[in-house]
Parts: sequence; structure tokens; C-alpha cells
Amino acid sequence: MRLAEEYDDAQEQGEVAKLGDNLPSVGAVNANKPATAADLGLRRDKIHEARKLRDALWVR
Repeated sequence: MRLAEEYDDAQEQGEVAKLGDNLPSVGAVNANKPATAADLGLRRDKIHEARKLRDALWVR
């Protein structure tokens, strides 16, 4: 659960990539891009599992 919270917070702050960040920017040359899950040594499926667990516990 903490993984989900920390990763989501980092996405909101622009510290790690979110959906669509890998799309090319018009006019941007060598733009600084946020780190990806792979850059951090994290697997996206593990982040997804952590989010599912967090969300299931919030429902209760």
C-alpha cells in the first residue's frame, strides 16, 4: 500500500512519469523527462497490485 501512495504522490508532483509522459512534445528538444518505474527499478505490475490492495482496503 505504501508503494502505491508514494508512487502516486510522486506522479502528482511530476517526479515520476505518468500516463502520456512518453508522448513526444512538439518543439521540445532534449526536454527533461520524469523518471519511469523502470528507471527506479520498479515493476508496473507491482505498483498496480499495491494500488488494488490499497483501494480494496479503502472500501471497507
